[in-house]
Amino acid sequence: MRRQVVGILFWAFVLLAWGGTSVGAKALPEGLTWLTNHEDPVFASPEAVKGGVFVSAIASYPLTFRTVGPDANGSFRSNIGGNQMSLVELHPNTERIIPALATHWAFGDDKKTMYFKLDPRARWSDGEPVTADDFAFTLEFMRTKEIVAPWHNRYYTEEIEDVIVYDDYTLAVVSTRAEPDLHLKLTISPTPRHFYGKVGKDFVARYNWKIVPNTGPYQISSFKKGKEVVFTRKRDWWARDLQYNRGRFNVNKVIFRVIRDFNTQWEYFRKGRLDTFRITYPKYWYRKSDTEVVNKGYVERIWFYNDTRRPPPGALSQ
Repeated sequence: MRRQVVGILFWAFVLLAWGGTSVGAKALPEGLTWLTNHEDPVFASPEAVKGGVFVSAIASYPLTFRTVGPDANGSFRSNIGGNQMSLVELHPNTERIIPALATHWAFGDDKKTMYFKLDPRARWSDGEPVTADDFAFTLEFMRTKEIVAPWHNRYYTEEIEDVIVYDDYTLAVVSTRAEPDLHLKLTISPTPRHFYGKVGKDFVARYNWKIVPNTGPYQISSFKKGKEVVFTRKRDWWARDLQYNRGRFNVNKVIFRVIRDFNTQWEYFRKGRLDTFRITYPKYWYRKSDTEVVNKGYVERIWFYNDTRRPPPGALSQ
């Protein structure tokens, strides 16, 4: 009898060693309807040409490159967070879900859960694969007090109930309550566990100027504090050939240059040293831009409305 018990324990140990973390892992619910979308039209111009440099002005230099924590909620944050892809995106014209980091998705019967299958080609900018564990780490990361971000702590506790990992490329994100448009809430972004490791009490200072790996088309390549930040397009970006990325992300470099005075920005733009100028005052639209350069069509004034729906956390998933 004792020999049998020893044998059972031995084979149990072997199975655990072979199975790793997959032993005892949760199984996907049966009957899920997996969805994807390759039917919507490509929305960028197929005639777009790659190359060139785009120069834009910022009124002040960012206080940090972090997207969470003290001083992170500035206007420059969107330039960093915008290069961190989410699980899925919305088509800008049809407003239907389109693939991003996930190729397929499914809705749970509880109206609280979405399931995702990740694109196995997805990579961080340092070459590491994006896995379901990076989304589980987002929940851990956003809930920890060490990031000194009370809003994120509260949101990822009170609004996001759980992230369930089924295998390296399959996961579920669970809301704390049923929602009519779950995809607007649950399409969170990953956080690179391999980069952060264990988040310590020195997080704020340690990562203030760190360039964190991302999944999007551009990465900060250089910066001069107080003067400029340069983003460079990734030539080997994993998602460059995906259907809904065709014709997008064409400029080789984007330079954000600090020009603190609004009138000085206008003069730089007039001399061709800036490629864009945000008109926020009527006198620039009606009077100052009434010039030969504008009237002959060398510079276009664009007035548009943005009615695109945004997820509950705002413009960014994080």
